[in-house]
Amino acid sequence: MSQQDVLPVMPKHIQTPALAQGETAYTLRLLRSGYLNIWDERGNSWINYFVTENGFYYPLPENGEVPEMIQNGTIKPCITEPLELARASLVTLPVFPPPMKNGLFWFSWSEVEWTEAVRKKHEDKAYRERYMQCFDLDKWLMNGQEKQSLSIDLLQDTVAEYSYQAHSNAIKDWSPALWESMHAIKGLSLKQAANHLMAGKGAIVALYDPPAVVQDLAALMNYRLEHNFERHPKYERGLALSASLSMMKDAMCSQYERNRVSEGIRFEKEAREGLAVKNGVMLPSLAATQADTIHNVVNQSLKTQVEQYWAKYEKYIDREKQAAFLEDYNKALSTYDQAVLTPMVTLYLTYFTGQSLLDYFDHNFDQQNIQSGMLFTQSILDCIEGMQDKIAVKRTFQEQFIDSKISEQNLLLRAALFNQQSWIKCVYDAASSGRAYDDLPWDKVWDGFKDISNHYLFQIQLVSEKFFNALSSQLLSVLNKAVNKAPLPILIAISAMNGKKLVPINYIGERKHFLTNAVEQMASMTDLDNKASHSRLRHYLEIEERRERITGLQFEGKQEGRFFAAIDIKEAELSKSTPPLERPQVAVKAFRSAENVKNIAFPKEWRTKLALAKGKTINKLANDTAQSLPFAGCMFSVTLQVHVLWTTTQDAMKGQVNNTEAVTKFIANIISAGGALLDAAERVIFKFRTLRISARIRFNYGAVRLNNIKNSLKSAIRFCAWFGAVAIAWDFYHAYDEIFNKNNYMLGAAYTLSVIGGGALFAASLSPAVLAFLGPIGLLLAIILVFGAAVFIAAYSKDDIQKWLSSCLWRKIPDDVRNQGKNPVIWMDRQMEMSELSKIIGYTEDDA
Repeated sequence: MSQQDVLPVMPKHIQTPALAQGETAYTLRLLRSGYLNIWDERGNSWINYFVTENGFYYPLPENGEVPEMIQNGTIKPCITEPLELARASLVTLPVFPPPMKNGLFWFSWSEVEWTEAVRKKHEDKAYRERYMQCFDLDKWLMNGQEKQSLSIDLLQDTVAEYSYQAHSNAIKDWSPALWESMHAIKGLSLKQAANHLMAGKGAIVALYDPPAVVQDLAALMNYRLEHNFERHPKYERGLALSASLSMMKDAMCSQYERNRVSEGIRFEKEAREGLAVKNGVMLPSLAATQADTIHNVVNQSLKTQVEQYWAKYEKYIDREKQAAFLEDYNKALSTYDQAVLTPMVTLYLTYFTGQSLLDYFDHNFDQQNIQSGMLFTQSILDCIEGMQDKIAVKRTFQEQFIDSKISEQNLLLRAALFNQQSWIKCVYDAASSGRAYDDLPWDKVWDGFKDISNHYLFQIQLVSEKFFNALSSQLLSVLNKAVNKAPLPILIAISAMNGKKLVPINYIGERKHFLTNAVEQMASMTDLDNKASHSRLRHYLEIEERRERITGLQFEGKQEGRFFAAIDIKEAELSKSTPPLERPQVAVKAFRSAENVKNIAFPKEWRTKLALAKGKTINKLANDTAQSLPFAGCMFSVTLQVHVLWTTTQDAMKGQVNNTEAVTKFIANIISAGGALLDAAERVIFKFRTLRISARIRFNYGAVRLNNIKNSLKSAIRFCAWFGAVAIAWDFYHAYDEIFNKNNYMLGAAYTLSVIGGGALFAASLSPAVLAFLGPIGLLLAIILVFGAAVFIAAYSKDDIQKWLSSCLWRKIPDDVRNQGKNPVIWMDRQMEMSELSKIIGYTEDDA
């Protein structure tokens, strides 16, 4: 719990595996719902209880089942009389009259039911002493002292739920463990019930629950970050605004670049290919010289155009206020991180890599029972939830994933393989065989998985999807690092579980083709609903290639590299039995065609699986009679796609040291597209996590998608009608209106220049004589006039984004606007600020 909480701190004589750090403290809580197993050494028998969510103990026969209505909390295990309810909150042990000895009782709590094999292990004295907690009943009855125990008279001074401050605590706001507040009368009834059984001899026994500790640490850390920073009134508006401004600039400038490049490409084609219709006017073929001029002007002026375009928005933003806020925020966060968060991460890792958590998973789960194995993986998932993005923790998770051995200490790798001994041995034997990925005995590994998944394939696949969903970034990191290394158990396992053979593909070819493939995949990853038509996609790719070339990215030259591809195991095995000339392309070791690389590296399987997952609801999935999960392998397919995209792009960037800015931006776009796809997949799989899992909704302030920004600038209309007489006429009208009716001479002059430039181009398109008279230099000047005037007019006009910026927290009113005396009111709060922005960009909750 938090050190500042009002709940009682655990007594010092109760030992813990690690000292509390990061302004935290230990408190005693009621046992979580699960199974309490007690071995009576004198009677050589088991005493078993099921612990309900309400803190009641339901006695079980040695091999008995828990009634479903008790397990789900529908009914209580006894009648509603206070004293009898209190007795149900007690565990009773057999006591013999003196001078007979009562002997030792061994306690162990588990969130999962023991299998018969696990129970038998605990009947062995050495095993029991290693993993269970001893309670000497005779010692307790004699002097009221025993390790990890205290008198029940201290109930309200030591146990959180029964404490006097139970109703005003903060732990119930963040702890994933169900909070059941016990009012004073319940505590009194419980002590009365204990005294009624044996006066003054009731005991509170503190049992270890390491999974609950790590889950609480993760939950408290995220709660503190959210409560003290992300949702804190001092910071939440600034964080939202800062993120919005950053994304707004990036999205709007990128879209403006695309618009300019798109128009340039279109009019170059019109110039080279012949007649075109613009606003009802037939245009004859333009000279190749003019097309080349357009091409050069677009290339040379694009950066300046974008800078001038954004300048009309930038002038409304007070960057000094933003910088001051970020400096204050970063300083506060850094101080808090060093004092609180980093020690909490250290404590978390002490537990996660320590002996107490390892002992819990070693002795409560059966390595020969797949049902127990699925629960093992589920429980590990509970323990890592919310910590995957912490740097030190992320590094530890990656180290466990990339380990070539499957040691007992490697909980993540064991969880990935469902902690099943036969499956672990099968995967390890394949990984340690000394063979390359191509030559591994994939059929045997696949058979090994089928052996453990018999009758439970659906459930196994669901647990697996949730597990790798939580660790997708770690899996991606392993894929990127492992392509040139010896086979790793984690990659062999996840491939075989999905019926795939993982094969490193060597490729070589023209860089242009691979970069084009990369751009196409980025577009595909951000168009998850597959709404873009093929023609629109091809047009988009043409624009993006031109944009990247203008920024300095080199498309020429050779490229070679290596990435992982997943091939169906059955098809791969079938190819071995076919004549060499008839074997599929998959069997080829190296590809020299970009199209071949594209076909094998970017299959559409991930899109199909993601669509299936999106179409399922929790109720539909629960009632699904299929033997396998419809979207099994979704996370693996998606992560593999991001890996291939990242790897081929990294190879394409080699040797482009003179274009650092262009390379950095392109890689950032790759990361963004891959991240968007992983995030989308995570959101889809997220809904299938069971209610038992502590699911945390993350909301990144200001992370509003700006894909559909509604740009109402008049310049877009004029630019689309470069050579149209209608556009020239409208510019002439606006020039007259601004000068003679509104006395706005600057804007009027801009329209006049646009008329002159557009008129010259229009005349040149109709008359060879005018074209010859202007020549290349004259054409260049005319085009520059149109470009420059359009940018100026756009910058001078005030659109919705500018109006929004004029009312945001960090606004800066330009002098020319201030003189007009129309300064709007600043938005009242963050909700209003973000709501108004959402309206402008057409964003709704359905887009999230």
